[in-house]
This record gives sequence, C-alpha cells and structure tokens, in this order.
Amino acid sequence: MKTNAKIMTALTAASMIFPLTSCVLSYNVNVYDHAGSYTAGDFETTDEITDLDIDWSSGTVDVSYHDKDTVSVTETCNVELKEAQQVHTWLDGKTLHIRFCKSGENFNLDNAEKKLEVKLPKNTELKSLSYDGSSAGSHFDSIYAENFSVDTSSGAAQLDNCSADIFDIDASSGNIYFTQTGVSSKINVDTSSGSLSLTADTVAELNTDSSSGKMELDIASADRITTECSSGDVELRLGAMPSETIMDASSGDITLWIPKDAGFTAEVDTASGSFDSEVAFTKKGDTYVFGSGDSKLDIDTSSGDVTIKVAE
Repeated sequence: MKTNAKIMTALTAASMIFPLTSCVLSYNVNVYDHAGSYTAGDFETTDEITDLDIDWSSGTVDVSYHDKDTVSVTETCNVELKEAQQVHTWLDGKTLHIRFCKSGENFNLDNAEKKLEVKLPKNTELKSLSYDGSSAGSHFDSIYAENFSVDTSSGAAQLDNCSADIFDIDASSGNIYFTQTGVSSKINVDTSSGSLSLTADTVAELNTDSSSGKMELDIASADRITTECSSGDVELRLGAMPSETIMDASSGDITLWIPKDAGFTAEVDTASGSFDSEVAFTKKGDTYVFGSGDSKLDIDTSSGDVTIKVAE
C-alpha cells in the first residue's frame, strides 16, 4: 500500500540510526503528495465527484449514500484532535482525496479512535473508488464504481451489495465480507491471512487467492473461476456451471456444490485425501465426465478431501 510503504521506509531508516522506543513504535507517520492542497476538518460540497480516493490509518471507515445532494466527509474521535491530526481533504477537479491527518504528522495519541463517514448523493456513479487502509475496519454500503479497489493491511473489509465493472480486493490480515450485485467483468480477491465470504450475482472472471484462511464462495453466474488456497478449506456454491473452474488447495478440504443438471468434465488430483461425489459420473482415464461434459473442472489438492454435492 502506498502510504504504508512510506511509513515502513521511514521507520526502518530511523531504526538504523536511533534505538527504537515504545513512543516511536506508536508513531503513525502519514506522508503524501500535494500536501499543501489539503484542508483540515470536515468537508461538504455540492460539486460532482467521479473519483474517490481514501487513505486511512486506523479506526473505522464507512462509505454510503444519502438523500441529500451533497458529498460530505465527517470525522468523529473519542479524544480532542489538533488541526494537524484531523481528517484532511482535497477536491482536485472531480476527484476527492481523503487522508487520515496532515502529511508528515506523527499521530501518537493513546487510545484514539477516529471514525470516518463519507456520504454520497444516491445518484452518484463513481468512475473509481480507491481505499487504502492500514488497520482500519471499512464498510461500503451499496456503492457503485466502475473500478473498485480496496487494499487493507489489518482490518476487516465489508462490501454490502456493491457493484463495479472491476473489483480488486487485497487484504494482508483481516476478514473480507463481500456481496456483489449486478454484472462485473472481473473480481480479484487476495488475502494473506483471513477468511473470505463472497456472494456474487454475475461475473465474467473470478480470481481468489488466500495464503491462510477459509473461503466461502456463492456465485450465481460466472464464465471462469479460479481459486487458490495455501492453507484453509474452500467451499464453492454454483448457481450455474462456469465454462471453466480451477480450484487449488495445498492443505485443506474442497467442497463444491453444483446445479443438479450440470454437465462438465473433471480432473481431480488429491495427493493425500479422498474424493466423493453425490453426482453420478463416468470415468475415462484420469477424468470424470458428468452429464454432457461440456464445462471444464480442474481440482488439485495436496492434503485434503474433495467433495462434489448437488446444490439444493
């Protein structure tokens, strides 16, 4: 993440010169470009916003629509803040940038909990939404953006009934709760440590990757699905059979629910684990043919069971 990379670089360099103390470790140094263009405090405008750019270090972030014709940015905190510690905003044409505090500010208030609330007019259709969070929980309620990007280091991300052409979700350590509506051309979700719960209406291409954590995927319609999980169970429910589905798990069980009339050809490789299917199939060499055999299914697990069930 952009800001955090700068934070870590600054702290690493400082640790080589000065002994680290608990005070230094509590610092949250925010450095960003065009610092002189930002203003402190809450913000409101009737101007059209097409792009939303949020970088928030800790606390909570909530983005939603309201019935007013204004875009509003409101911050609350359980402790009194100096101006430099307040939310900073910059309206650059039709792009609204939101930052945690003043650029270069050492934010080291004990037990401070900053809450950010962003409200958009109901008819707002963003071209892009970019959220970069360090250890903040984030919630996006029914938001539409052509390109929707969420990048969080530590903190749960919740997207409720959100729509986009392209979703790009990346979490280092934190759970993801994601409900997609409408039609998306691509959804990419990457988690290092944390569970993923994803429900989607229609997506052309879905890619999910988890180093450690359970995946629960409920996909009504997709053309191509790829899931990779190094350590954790994967559960995939399909409303319709994609043309191609690839599922890979190093250590964990794979459970797939398919439509009862699904037709596909499957290659299943389990180095250490069982393979069970509720659906009748014909075995041809190393492949299993279900129904018409039209779609392609590839399942590979190093250590774990594979189960195919019929969706109710």
